[in-house]
Amino acid sequence: MAAIIFAFVYKYFFAIILTYVVGMFSKALVKKFGADRATAIKETILSAMLWAEQEFGIGHGNQKWEAAYKKIIELLQAQGITLTTEELPIVKTLMKSNIPGINAKTYSAVPKEVLQVREIKGLSPEAKLLVEELKEKHR
Repeated sequence: MAAIIFAFVYKYFFAIILTYVVGMFSKALVKKFGADRATAIKETILSAMLWAEQEFGIGHGNQKWEAAYKKIIELLQAQGITLTTEELPIVKTLMKSNIPGINAKTYSAVPKEVLQVREIKGLSPEAKLLVEELKEKHR
């Protein structure tokens, strides 16, 4: 009797049960390794942006952005992670979302004296003179 029931279950339900078990196992693996991959990417973004901030210092926004992006790709490749074309915009969005945090960390570590005497870059000498006059006027 048990052999007949087992044969019936094996014949009709074994493929379904096996498919269900393999599906659940693969879903668990994707969830586990997908989460690990996402965590690695997020940590790499933060590390590369902090590295670029340390490397270039205050200012140099576009240079830091490009260097951080190249460093992210380099570090991810070293970890065996290759970004897909769908993931590239997500990485750039995550980079943009980290800018305020990176700036807050950087500027909170810089002494106030350094921030006060920070040179204004990209202005003509005349414009710098006007800015200095305005600073004196409003002190």
